Amino acid sequence: NNPIAIVAHWSVPSGGWVNLNTDGAVSLNGSYAGIGGMFRDVDANWLWGFSMLLGKDTIFKIEVRAILESFCLAWEKGILQLEIESDNALLIETIVEGGAVDSQMMELQGIHHVVCRWWKICFRHIPRTDNSVADYMANVTVTSFTEVQVFEVPPHSVRGLVQANYIRFTRANVSTQ
Repeated sequence: NNPIAIVAHWSVPSGGWVNLNTDGAVSLNGSYAGIGGMFRDVDANWLWGFSMLLGKDTIFKIEVRAILESFCLAWEKGILQLEIESDNALLIETIVEGGAVDSQMMELQGIHHVVCRWWKICFRHIPRTDNSVADYMANVTVTSFTEVQVFEVPPHSVRGLVQANYIRFTRANVSTQ
């Protein structure tokens, strides 16, 4: 089971697929980091989002952790086909090119083991501008949540971004059909 990588702007996933945007963020003073993301359905609607506070680490490792935590959430929800989007090109390339297999980083090895499960996974690098909601969710962690917090509805403070992204992405998808 080989993951697929595509470099493109976000597009609405096809039937049966769920879209996931993930991101990591480091506080301005570098004392903590957060991860976050959102899952969308084939109609580009919010399914749920998440955020979590982490300790200090490199941005690469933080973004690896964002994908790994996302896998756990998707697995719990019974997702069988997942399109994962990140604005970290090096991370996506590392996963797709097989660098996670022999990595000394336990989290990357964990991603490799999850990818080898029974589900279908597509990895996609997207521009940072297309990842604004996931970036916001990673920055929501200014509270003391050290476990993954799941948001069945978008937090009030991110609803405008979610709506703007929905409109932009559905328009872009209609224009490419």
